[in-house]
Amino acid sequence: MARRDLPVLAALGALNCGVALAFARVFDGSRWVLPLFGAALLPLAIAFGVRSWSSRANADPGIPGPQRARPRVWSSRANAGRASRTAASATVKWAASFVGMLVFAVLVLGTAAPGTFSSRLSDGFRVVEHHGLPLPATSATVTLAVFAVWLIATFAEHLAIARGASIGALGPGIAALIWIAALSEQPDEWLDLAVFGVAAVMFLALQHQRLMSARRTRLGRARVVDAPGLIGVALCSGVVAIVIGMAVAPALPGGQHPLFDAPANDNTGSSTYRTSVPPLLNVGDELKHDDRHELFTVKASSPDYWRITALDEYQSDNGGQWTLNAQGNNAVSQGLDGSAPKNALTQDYRISSLGERWMPAAYRPVQVSRSGTLVVRASSTLVTDARSVTGLHYQVVSDAPTLVLSSTQRQQAAAAPPAALAPYTAVPADLPSLISTTARQVTAGLTSPLDKARALRDFFRNGSFTYDPGVSLGDDQSALVSFLTTRRGFCVQFASAYAIMARVVGLPTRVAVGFTPGAKDAAGVYHVTNWEAHAWPEVWLAGLGWTHLFDPTPPSDRGGSDLPSETAIQSTGTPSTTIGTGATTPTSGSSATPPPSSNTPATNPGANPPANPPANVTITPNATDTSGGTTWLFLVIGLLALFALTPVIGVLVAKSRRRSRRRTARDPARSITGAWREAVDDLTDHRIHWPSSDTPLELAARVRRDVGEPAAPPMHALARAYGAIRYGNIPATRADAELAWRHVDSLREVLDRSTPLMTRLRARLDPATLRRQPEPAGWSLRRRSSTND
Repeated sequence: MARRDLPVLAALGALNCGVALAFARVFDGSRWVLPLFGAALLPLAIAFGVRSWSSRANADPGIPGPQRARPRVWSSRANAGRASRTAASATVKWAASFVGMLVFAVLVLGTAAPGTFSSRLSDGFRVVEHHGLPLPATSATVTLAVFAVWLIATFAEHLAIARGASIGALGPGIAALIWIAALSEQPDEWLDLAVFGVAAVMFLALQHQRLMSARRTRLGRARVVDAPGLIGVALCSGVVAIVIGMAVAPALPGGQHPLFDAPANDNTGSSTYRTSVPPLLNVGDELKHDDRHELFTVKASSPDYWRITALDEYQSDNGGQWTLNAQGNNAVSQGLDGSAPKNALTQDYRISSLGERWMPAAYRPVQVSRSGTLVVRASSTLVTDARSVTGLHYQVVSDAPTLVLSSTQRQQAAAAPPAALAPYTAVPADLPSLISTTARQVTAGLTSPLDKARALRDFFRNGSFTYDPGVSLGDDQSALVSFLTTRRGFCVQFASAYAIMARVVGLPTRVAVGFTPGAKDAAGVYHVTNWEAHAWPEVWLAGLGWTHLFDPTPPSDRGGSDLPSETAIQSTGTPSTTIGTGATTPTSGSSATPPPSSNTPATNPGANPPANPPANVTITPNATDTSGGTTWLFLVIGLLALFALTPVIGVLVAKSRRRSRRRTARDPARSITGAWREAVDDLTDHRIHWPSSDTPLELAARVRRDVGEPAAPPMHALARAYGAIRYGNIPATRADAELAWRHVDSLREVLDRSTPLMTRLRARLDPATLRRQPEPAGWSLRRRSSTND
């Protein structure tokens, strides 16, 4: 291996370390650091050793004497032997690298046998498949990551050194970074991208010099690093580009701090959010999963419903659906920093795998640790500013709900709701009569809102309704009619039917979507799975505000209510049981349906939405004020245009300054010399070529033939003036200099008239003549004194 390959290998090592550094967004903890950085550098060290050994052991022995008469035969045999030795060397290198990786795994990870290594890879794949980010840094997951980094480093070395590929060698690392960025939603990805980018720039610069030295004839002594000045320029240019990218990217649409919102915003992490899967449909999909998998954990002092949103409007569109539409600063704010109440419920969330951008929180959140979080003011719904909630770790402080009503609260709850809450009692004009008639029959003779809310809940809890997560129903009007007729459904139908019937009798109501508390472990952490997905109504009562104490869904071991059948509003003021006791027994007359059979298709909410789902949630701050975004848009476009025009402006300014210096030289002789150089530069910019042996007059004659007769007078005059200054002893005057420059202007006019527009623009913007170049026949050399002087 040549010495000049060492800098390339060093750059490749930095490149691989940048990929290893990106795994900080994949793992939780620091156990992965040493194994992954070792896996990034080990293949390069092994490849260097194998290639050095191979180059010494398989050096060409020279041409034997008897075969010197047959050079072609020897050449073909030598080439065949060299190809065979190269293939053998590559095989030895791959085998040695794999063995080295196994030994490294034994020493660092404790994999005692190949079978252990294989089983750990399988276990690592299973963890990645079923566990959200960040991954636990177990032996299985770290072994899988070590194998991946080893593959990336080995392929990068082979493509760069053996195959001579430059861009191709970056491919494995770029693919890994894209994969990590797609899985991780953490915003701090710029460090590893910057490390990888700087290392890539250095690698490309060094690889280019290596390939130039290997594929072209060179003169002089070979150096380890060729053209250090050019490599420095390339490195500085690349670093500047990376810094600009790091500064500009977060401010573009989809970045962490966008200057303006994209017109067609999707779920890409910005201040505008529109769901791709309706929340109520999401609940149904979660409950239909055959397998039970963890979605997130909550560390809290007491259990509650972990709500993700509240849908506050029921429309007859698409057959009827619950929607949420919050637009403008009056409806949406950023961040929560209210004061914690006395009965505060503090929650610590670690999200493993959730779609969309909803942030679970117990109602009513008053503080959230992420300052950029979008907050729907009316319902305190939290939406992350990241691309997805998956992988987030945050804290929420909520005003704990009232579970036991005092006598004062029961009296207050009998008051009618204020007129400001009238929108929460609106129902479509085409609401089926069965729904409204049933609501009035259930609450007939009751005047107190508290009594009406309790009567509606008891109607669904009286034993005539069956909880069945296997039904194919939604929240549309026909589904609710079917639900009231067959009396079979799951939480979506219970919550939606209750909310609409409550609105019919004048109770402000909305539908909340989220999860029941989940199972609690010894450390006080609640583990929430897909089977805890739930929907419930929230009713507004005077003295209580919005409350979830009227959940009509019967308890079940598969997604039912976690509240008791008689909630904490009995006349005794004592709850019959506590919230969060886990799976409960269904009330009398209700039967919890067993999990769907194995032939029930498991769906992944958010990954496989229906063909044309009604995206029924839109959250947009500043919806009515787009002037600021347009201003920023034009500003960014202007800055990008200025950045693109900087080289053009630089060339024009440099040529203008050079012309000015030449023309305003104090010495008339130097001014005439500058006029001749300006004319030669103009001819060069217009791609007019001549032998370096031409004299000034010969060049003038050539220009006359190539450009035309109009170019002859000014060019001949310039040639004579320049020859007189260089080779004569006649002092020049300022008038002679001005005349020479008028000839330069005339020559430029002739050149412009004789060439198309694009040629003229190319000549003006060509920077080639800005570099210092010797003029033909040594004309730029000073005249030596002659003995005849």
